[in-house]
Amino acid sequence: MTWRRSPDSVVSLLDEITPDDARLVRRKMFGYASVFVGGRLCFGLHEHRLVLRLPPERRTALIEAGTAAVFAPAGRQMANFAAIEDPLARGHDALRLLVDEAIAHVAALPPKPRTRKGMRKAGRRKG
Repeated sequence: MTWRRSPDSVVSLLDEITPDDARLVRRKMFGYASVFVGGRLCFGLHEHRLVLRLPPERRTALIEAGTAAVFAPAGRQMANFAAIEDPLARGHDALRLLVDEAIAHVAALPPKPRTRKGMRKAGRRKG
């Protein structure tokens, strides 16, 4: 399956709605602009969609309201992630509120444990 590159307009939107917060780390995931908190994916892009990690009840409410869809790249559902199908059609304020919710949710999770593989990637060796 070939994924499409995010449109420049959606990449610009992500830049505009990402707050200036020292906890946020920007990097790419699957080649798409993404934002991490404590080593965990918080929100980012996948093709033309804005993807956010939200509490289960909030994610369900957004999906049931038709505001978001289940995020299932390549047919595999990612738990606790919701996809905003056309983020350019949403107001900046509404998207910013969702981003703030995602940041608060992910920041409350324990930091992602470092793996041996991750330690090797960073040039560290155990021993």
